[in-house]
Amino acid sequence: MRETTITLLNMRQLQAALNIRSRSTIYKMVARNALPPPCIINRRGLRWRESDISSWIAGLPAAGGAQSLERASDGAERSQGKPS
Repeated sequence: MRETTITLLNMRQLQAALNIRSRSTIYKMVARNALPPPCIINRRGLRWRESDISSWIAGLPAAGGAQSLERASDGAERSQGKPS
C-alpha cells in the first residue's frame, strides 16, 4: 500500500512560498476566495495544504510573454503622461 504524505504550511512558509510579506494580505485573499482556505489545527493554528497551494499556483494564468509585459508598461507610462 502506498502512503501519502500531506505537508502543511504555516503562515511564514506560505508567505515565503508566495513572496507576500503581509499576513493581512493573506487573510484578505482567503476572505475573497482568491487563495485556498486554511485548515484549522487548533484555536491559534492555521495551516495550508502544500498540495492546495501548488495546485492554486499551477492554475494561475501565464503572463503571455515579454511582449504583453512591454505593452502593459507602455500603457502605464502613457497614462502617467510620460513621453514614449
